[in-house]
Amino acid sequence: MDTVINFDIPNIPETYVHRIGRTGRAGENGNSISFCSADEKRYIASIQKVMQKAIPVVMEHPYQLDPD
Repeated sequence: MDTVINFDIPNIPETYVHRIGRTGRAGENGNSISFCSADEKRYIASIQKVMQKAIPVVMEHPYQLDPD
């Protein structure tokens, strides 16, 4: 599988890692795209801690994460 799209961020970091692990098997590259709402931001922090890697966040889009 070359791409996984997460519409809901799992609240258990290991579940996220398992999902995105479906991409890039057998030495191939893969992509994971995740949509995140404001109430799911804390999940991203947990996932980054488990993965020991930063998750790039796209800020330039019409849907604000934290509404004014």
